[in-house]
Amino acid sequence: MLPIARNPSPAISARPVPREPAPAYVQQSTPAPTRTPGYSSESRFEDARARPVALDLQSLPGAAWVNRTLDSYNRVQEMRSTGVQPRSAFPFYGPTRQAELRTVPPERQADVNARVRGMLDEQLSRLRPEDQQRLRPLVDAVGTPGFYERVAELDTGNAGAWRQMAGVQQSFAAGEANESPTTRAYSESMRLTLHATAVLQFAGATGRVLPRDEYPQFIRNHATAFHENGGSFTNLPIGVSGAMEVLRNTPLAMAPHLPSLLGAAIDPLGDRDTRTAAEMVRQARAQVIDGR
Repeated sequence: MLPIARNPSPAISARPVPREPAPAYVQQSTPAPTRTPGYSSESRFEDARARPVALDLQSLPGAAWVNRTLDSYNRVQEMRSTGVQPRSAFPFYGPTRQAELRTVPPERQADVNARVRGMLDEQLSRLRPEDQQRLRPLVDAVGTPGFYERVAELDTGNAGAWRQMAGVQQSFAAGEANESPTTRAYSESMRLTLHATAVLQFAGATGRVLPRDEYPQFIRNHATAFHENGGSFTNLPIGVSGAMEVLRNTPLAMAPHLPSLLGAAIDPLGDRDTRTAAEMVRQARAQVIDGR
């Protein structure tokens, strides 16, 4: 039998067979109808979404604290740029100048008081004569046990609170005899710093348009005084033992002010009057101790 002849199969190519491209799908959209500005039942939601919403960041909870914190940080950076290095274990709050923790001989304390009064006179010389005369009893009483009685006569609305502060300071002074020399120097500096702070505080009040309650502000200023004189957790050269000595001599009358003091401790560099007063006391003590 003869084999059946077959035609050879065409070679299969690996190249894909080209196809006609499919037409791209084009989404047809209907243009939005033109709307007349104003309220309408079909456009009120779109109009509300298109309107920008004003957000006042200063009205948010905690905005005041953030502003104070940033301001404190900026002041620290400004002071660091002058070459002053922080002495605090918490550099965010520092730096502060070296606290004057050398003791002043009791017979020379009057000289320290007189030097601080002289610096205060220089500050008050910028005020009107009638304001200088009104503050003269405070300046003359700086460094004496009767200082807060003079303040009570000036700020009659808080007279009872100022007289209570006089008792607090007497309690601290009575306990100094049992304190270490460093802690006693801190206590003396604190007492004089607070006197000078009150004078500067009331001097600033003479030009204040809106009066404020000066006694609560004076309590808050303690946080800056603690820091400047070396008795704060933000600046503690008197050490933990010295801090405990101070706490033992702190009367219970100061307990109600603890929340205010803790709140002010967030920004211990915040009060300019107290920082100025502390620097006056540092200079006066150093000059007397060094015999200048």
